[in-house]
Amino acid sequence: MNEQSGYRKWTALVAAFLIMAGPYSIINTIHSLFIHPVVNQYGFSLKSFSFVFTLSAIVIALASPAVGRAVGTIGLRPVMVLGALLAGGGFFAYGFARSIAAFYGIAAVVALGGAALTVIPLSAMISAWFPEKRGSMMGVAFAGAGAGSFVWMQAASRLLAAQGPAWTYRFLGLVMLAVALPLSLFCVSMPKGAPEGRQGQKGKGPAIDQPRFLLFAGGVFLMGAIVSGVQVHVQPYLASLGLPAVLAANVGSLLAAFALAGSMLGGWLFDKAGPARSLVTAGFLSIVSLLLLIVGGQDWLLYLFALTYGLSLCMPSLWPSYGSARLFPKEDYAATLGTVNLFFTAGAAAGPFVSGLLADSPWGYPGAWRIYLALTVLYYALFLLSLRARQE
Repeated sequence: MNEQSGYRKWTALVAAFLIMAGPYSIINTIHSLFIHPVVNQYGFSLKSFSFVFTLSAIVIALASPAVGRAVGTIGLRPVMVLGALLAGGGFFAYGFARSIAAFYGIAAVVALGGAALTVIPLSAMISAWFPEKRGSMMGVAFAGAGAGSFVWMQAASRLLAAQGPAWTYRFLGLVMLAVALPLSLFCVSMPKGAPEGRQGQKGKGPAIDQPRFLLFAGGVFLMGAIVSGVQVHVQPYLASLGLPAVLAANVGSLLAAFALAGSMLGGWLFDKAGPARSLVTAGFLSIVSLLLLIVGGQDWLLYLFALTYGLSLCMPSLWPSYGSARLFPKEDYAATLGTVNLFFTAGAAAGPFVSGLLADSPWGYPGAWRIYLALTVLYYALFLLSLRARQE
């Protein structure tokens, strides 16, 4: 690799980190801070405004396969430029919305832009530039989401309190455009000869009747449902135990910190130990964390839960991307990941709802965690079986 190519790949990595730290973290983490300010200012019901997030997940799931194909046919840069305009411009437009219908329409635009700007194209780019260090470099790039959330959580909270939701929406929308548009125009790229934007490159993705794809996609769906179902309901569960709010906040902060560390360590582990050993390690951490959540009533058990569960969160951020590259042909990588992301997002959309149903049932939260424990064992088994099917 010549000096120019070496410069381009590191520029691409920095661009991926910044896009995850800016637009991705704002859309996927920081937007939840707007719920109560918007509901209180515009008189929406909590249920009606919460549907903004459900609608966004549906749009991302449906758009992901098309985004993956577009990266392979149109090219990385035009797809990401369009995504930057839709995501940043849409978030800016939230500042002018006054009806719930307007919020729904804008949410669909922002979700489509986010799908075209973040995980799918960035994963394709990192995988192409760093084939031998795919896990480590994806871990570095995706760590931007955690780093950005730390920064924007404080900034957005203060802006909402001082200026209200409309002004904050406009400000963050401009920030997203200022970060994503120049990076998409000038910094993102694919290596020479990569299967991106070439004539005849259709990016069909894997046949859905392939055994390893069915195993992998089924595992990804379950992982999305269980991870989101646990993550969204951890704080309500701690509150239901009557624990002090300070303790619950400390657990949440530790979980976020260990998730950031897990993203970096998980990528390194995949590259050094290989996927099978990495899956066994992550599976062990996931199982232990759920056992701790079931029995946790003491401070130290909950802090240990934050440690084990936070480290295991490298799986939903890394494994769909890494596994798609490992299990399926590289020339169809973007299209494959788009299809896989549909399964993950569908599961992630269903998980919090299922957790709520189980929490309100006679089983309560402990019953939900026991069911999730069994399903966690199942989806890790599916991942290991998909690896075995690939080897055969």
